[in-house]
Formats: sequence, structure tokens, C-alpha cells
Amino acid sequence: MGIDKTVFYQCRKVVDLFEKREEVRAKWEPKLLSGDAGFTTILRAVLGAAASEKYEGRRPEEFRDPAAEQVYRAVKLFPVRVKDLSTIGEVDWKRIEDRLETYFQTGPQKRSSEQMLEAVEGAKRLTKALKTVAERLAEKEGQ
Repeated sequence: MGIDKTVFYQCRKVVDLFEKREEVRAKWEPKLLSGDAGFTTILRAVLGAAASEKYEGRRPEEFRDPAAEQVYRAVKLFPVRVKDLSTIGEVDWKRIEDRLETYFQTGPQKRSSEQMLEAVEGAKRLTKALKTVAERLAEKEGQ
């Protein structure tokens, strides 16, 4: 029987933090030893605070990746998942539409009908990009 690798590496990171930053040790070691905090909690709290400090006073557009990079990351897995779309029946599509409607009406990404129509136009542009990639791949495969 051994220790899970993830737990081992989290423990190592926490030990490193404790050695490098006395204020982190003073705050978190008693909580760790009492069982009130685990390695994940400590790492998230300390690293999250560091990220917050790094971007303090800056607007999101000042530290976010450029739009093109965000779109790439959001879309790159779509062609891999498209196979799943063929297994979704009409009842499930209706459920998906209902969930999306609720999410975009009340969720953290609330959108107006105009904004949703803009998203449709963006999806059309994305479809064009995916088609271009497919055509280029077909050309390379034909060579």
C-alpha cells in the first residue's frame, strides 16, 4: 500500500511553501495539523491569493489572453466531441436548449436576445473556420 501520487506532490508543494514563506506556515500549518485544512485547500488559497495580488487594480482585458487565443482554447475540443452529437436524440436536444435558455437568462453569463444572435453569427464564422481546416486537411491527405 502506498500514497497517491497526487497527494504526495501536493504535500511536497505545501512543504516547499512552508519552507519559503513563514507567514504561510504560521497561518496554515495549525489548520493542516488539526485537520481543518488539507493540501488542496492550502494550495488553492495561497496560489489564488497570489493570482489576485498579481492582477490587483487591473481590468480583465488587461490580463486576459487575446480573444483569438480564448476562442481557440474554447473550440479546439469540439471536433473531438462532435461524435457525441450524433447520439443525442430530439428529447435530449430539447433539454439542452431549455438548460441553455435558463442559463443565459439567469446564469452568470446572462445574455440578451441581441447578444445571442451575435453569438450565432460568431458560430457561423467558427463553422467557416472549421470547414477551411477540413478542406486543408483533405488536400494534405490527397497528396
